This record gives sequence, C-alpha cells and structure tokens, in this order.
Amino acid sequence: MASLTTLFIPRHSPKLAYMLEAWGVARLVSTVASPTQRIFIRQQADAFVVTIEPPLEIATLAETPFWAPLPLITDTPPRESVIPIRLPADEWTRAHVRHPSGERPPPPDWRTVVFLADPRLAVVSAYNRLARMWERCRATWPDLLVALLSMYALPGTPMTRSPCIGRRRTYRTSSLFFLYFDEDVPHVQREWNREYVRMLGFFSAAVPYAHPQRKGYTIVWFEPHYVEMRQHQRILETFSQHRVETHLERIALIAKFRLARLCVCMAVPIQPRYTLHQTTHRVPQRGNVVLKEHRTYLVPSLPTSHDAVAQHMWAMLLGAHVALLKTGVPAHVMARYAQW
Repeated sequence: MASLTTLFIPRHSPKLAYMLEAWGVARLVSTVASPTQRIFIRQQADAFVVTIEPPLEIATLAETPFWAPLPLITDTPPRESVIPIRLPADEWTRAHVRHPSGERPPPPDWRTVVFLADPRLAVVSAYNRLARMWERCRATWPDLLVALLSMYALPGTPMTRSPCIGRRRTYRTSSLFFLYFDEDVPHVQREWNREYVRMLGFFSAAVPYAHPQRKGYTIVWFEPHYVEMRQHQRILETFSQHRVETHLERIALIAKFRLARLCVCMAVPIQPRYTLHQTTHRVPQRGNVVLKEHRTYLVPSLPTSHDAVAQHMWAMLLGAHVALLKTGVPAHVMARYAQW
C-alpha cells in the first residue's frame, strides 16, 4: 500500500460511538496531512468514510515526527512530559472570571477539559492512562501511526494489533462511559488504540455544558453527513466560544441554529451537513452517571440553489431564531422549532 485515499469506519446502530471513531480518524489524518490536502467525512449506509484528496503517501507518513494529540489533564503537572499538559482549574477560571484586556482566553475546548477533570465522574485517571499509552509508543513511532491508519483502509477490516500493543498493553475502558453511552460498555480488557481514537473524536465533535451547581451535564454531539475536516475545526472552534446564558432545555435548539448559521457563513469549500445530538446526564454525589435523555436534531441546510444575497438572508434568519430562543419562547413554539 503506497498511499491512503479512503478510510472506512463501520457504522452500526447505535452509532454515536462509531461516529466518535470516525472523527478521531479524521483528526489524526488532518494533523499529518499537508496544507494542500483536504480531508472529507461522508456518511454512508453502513460506514463513515474519510477521504483524503490528494492521497496521503505512506512514505511521507512514515517521516512524521512524534506528537501526542491528547493532552494530560492535571493541576499538578509532572516536571517532564512529551505530552501537552492542560490545567483544568486554570482554564475554568479564565473562562468565568473577568481578566485585564490582553490576557488570552482559554482554548475553545476548555469545557471538555473541565468535564474530564470533574472528580465525580471519576474518569480523569483512566483518561490520563490512555494518554500515557501513546507516549510509551515513541520507540515504535511512526510505525504505530502507519499501522493505526492502515487498519481502516479496507471496508469492514477488523481491528488488528498494531505496534506498541503487546501482551499486558491492554486497557480497561468501562470507566470512560461517554465513549459508549449508546452501546454496551465493554466489561473485558481491550487493546487501547480504538479507545484512543474515540477519545480524540470526543475532543473533535462534542461540547459538554455543565448544569448549575454541576448537578449534571448536557453534551452536544456533531454527527457528520458531509464535512471537510479543517472547515469543521473552524466551525467547532467558533461554536465553542459562545457562552451559554439560557435554560438547559434550550441548549440544543440554540446549538442547532447556531451551527446552521456557521455552516452558512463558512460554506467553503463545501456546504457542511450535520445532525446534532443532545444527551443529558445526571451526576449523583455517589454512584454511576445516569443518562436521562437523548434527542436528535437535523441541522437546517442552505438551499442548493442560492446566491450571496440569499446566503446573507439565510444567515440573518438563523441568527434571529437564536436571538428569539435566548429571550425565552413558549414550550409549544419550541416544539415547532425542534421539527424544523
């Protein structure tokens, strides 16, 4: 195999776990691809398909220097680490406290970092172990990257062992509930590569919002129908910077119309198409996190035939919907919006 052109991620029902895997694969490819290459995610009946244009040469991939896409999350960082380090307490403070002008705001994905660091979820230790597994593979780099992406090169190809995954290099995933919330959580030890890819997908296509007093979380998930990856990263970064200043039941509806407006305003190189998922989780003081609700919203798309004026008017209409929802509307009107 001299190059990678198309990668296949099986899509079963329930599908959000496989969706995260597709986002993770696309994120890996977009990180190593050159600026002239474009990475598309397209949804088919039985798979998510990642297309690389022009193809990614294996020889080029094999020369990629080591990098770690998932950071360590800790407020007491080690003295030495080749993995980027994120400080959740600092990022939460920078997001909620006014600072002098000129100080950098937290990264757009600070909500994900704070979510993973929540002690009641009890996931940060498992997450950091997963991040460290990648660090331990420096000795077999870039063979790990080549083998990992090659696993997806043929439709329906089962996951096989990749370099750095030997006996004893298995990982218990049951504590990372949000990677499996719509399917059975595995109760056996598995190789860690797929969980790593899904975790990368969670950073790439999910935004957790904490409830008041952190009694729970609402997570907004982006399901791709047809998206260009760098375009999606710009959309997600802009989307994540919006503050949440409304009732929890309106988060998904506002997110739906905000996302639709961003898709209209950033309709280059393609008109991106998504479905939006909302899951609501209750976080008790003790015991397991409880999934209370899962809703799905089709994101409105720009009409196929349009010009610049129509695009501008469509963006204004979507912005008006967002403003209306933020001011508060009756429940029966909200229900009508949910079906639009």
